[in-house]
Amino acid sequence: MIKFSIRPCAAVIVRHLLEFKNAFEVFMVTYWCFFDLFSFGLLATSFKQPNALQHITTNIALWYFVARGSIGFAVSFVRDLHNVNFVSMMTTPLTLSEWFVSLIAMGIVNGLLGFLVTALWAALLFDVNVFSIGWVIIPAAISLLCSGCVLGTLVLSIVLTFGRRAESFVWIAGYFLAPFSGVFCPVASLPVILQKIAAWLPTSYVFACFGAGRSGQVLTTSQLLLKSFALNGFYCALALALFHWRFTRCRSTGLTRLEVEL
Repeated sequence: MIKFSIRPCAAVIVRHLLEFKNAFEVFMVTYWCFFDLFSFGLLATSFKQPNALQHITTNIALWYFVARGSIGFAVSFVRDLHNVNFVSMMTTPLTLSEWFVSLIAMGIVNGLLGFLVTALWAALLFDVNVFSIGWVIIPAAISLLCSGCVLGTLVLSIVLTFGRRAESFVWIAGYFLAPFSGVFCPVASLPVILQKIAAWLPTSYVFACFGAGRSGQVLTTSQLLLKSFALNGFYCALALALFHWRFTRCRSTGLTRLEVEL
């Protein structure tokens, strides 16, 4: 039976939320949201296709559920390593499941913050309402947040395997999948080999459903979303198994090395 209590989990979440008292921490989150939206938004205004600006800015805003979600998920762990808090925390009654749920919560907070900031900039800079895509934004956001947490779990497993020298993956993992997911261009326009990779990514089905939704193909939209959730469930099981295996191995060899190895 898995022991779980909300109080220690909430304590870890609050400790990480207090990092947002630092103005530079907030700036780091909001600046890249602004930079990406402004750069790609200006590019989209030069396109001749109808609704290109709406399409690009909406995709960028939603992609932050994955990018900022995975970063927020994993950076909480990396921050503990830098502050030499991780080993001390693991010696407390805090269980692995409680700690893991707190990371998921931080991933959701960061993903939601990135999306809302980008949606606000889209409205202020380009007069684009990203919520105009309708009801599909709710299941799409949930699926993308799941993808962000799965990606964050994989990054955690990499850091557990290679130590702090692999922490650069925290910052690039969320953006690595963007070209294969149809964020900036349709998957159909990619080379065939890349389309085959995209077919195994739950994020590609989420962004594909927006095009189906615009053309009124509700059944197709639902099918695409179901595929994204199914793939997320499959990868979630694999990611959790890999994380548990790597954490168990690290605990047997000594967690202290994660804080000292570079």
